[in-house]
This record gives sequence, structure tokens and C-alpha cells, in this order.
Amino acid sequence: MKYFLGILISLLILPQFVEAIGKGQNTGVSGNTELIASLELKQAHTTDEVALIDAVLTVKNVGRQTAIVQSPTNRLSVAFVVLDSLGNLVQPTGRAKVDPPLSSDKTLEPNGEFKHVFEGLKFITGTAQFGYDLKRGERYKVIAIYRPSGADSDGICSKEASIELK
Repeated sequence: MKYFLGILISLLILPQFVEAIGKGQNTGVSGNTELIASLELKQAHTTDEVALIDAVLTVKNVGRQTAIVQSPTNRLSVAFVVLDSLGNLVQPTGRAKVDPPLSSDKTLEPNGEFKHVFEGLKFITGTAQFGYDLKRGERYKVIAIYRPSGADSDGICSKEASIELK
């Protein structure tokens, strides 16, 4: 009972002062900024049982205002949704526990774009790197989710991109 008051105060006050470790700051992309994301896929390394996909994420500013956006290598800034040929979600596989440094924000002028290559569809959550081990001979659909203003903001999604692994 004597610890209850301390725990209650900690739960109410500390979250206001603590930021998640290593997460990018909100870059404040304006609601008037129009960004679109597209995804290109190609088959990468393949073994007898596992096939990997490399993806190129392209983000373009189609609006009239300059946008300052998160680097896609920052924690929680990109994730992938992978569907198999039956439309089932494919679970990502943990690759490593990571603590990457924050990358610099990117400035996108009107009609400007940047591209980033994700080898093996690897992306970083809060503290781990994930990727996908896919099966040869299968067809997959992939959607990229990019959060240009940081982890606490809404994301934008690419259209589905399809690939058949050989």
C-alpha cells in the first residue's frame, strides 16, 4: 500500500516527459502536403526453400508545399504488409535486436521525390529488425506503410505490388 501512491504518480506524470528511445521526432508534415508512396519489387537472394524480396520505396511530394519527412531507416517509419496468394497475412520474421542512430530528415520540394531500397523487405520496429522469409513458386502482394511525420502520425500506403517468386 505504501508504494501505491508512488506508482500512481509515476503512471500519471512520467509518460508526459518520456519519449520512446530512438524514435524520430514529429516532423510536422502539414495537412496541405500531398505525398504519395509507390513500391517496386524484385526477387533477391534465393535458397532451396527461402526467397527474399528487395523493395524500392519511392515517396513523391505532389503538393505545392515543401515537406520535411522522416528517413525511412528511422524506427517505426516504415512497415510492410505481405499477403500470400490466398490473401492471408504473412508474419514477418525477427532478424535482430537493433539500436540504430536516428537518420536526418529529408526535405522534399514540390514535385520532389526520394527512393530507398529495402533489402529482403527489412524494416525496423521500436527495437527490432524484421523481414520476410517467403516460399519459392508462390505469388505475393506487398503494401508499404510509410509514416512521414514520425511514429505518432498517420501513415501513407503504397498500392499493392505483386511478385511471383521463382
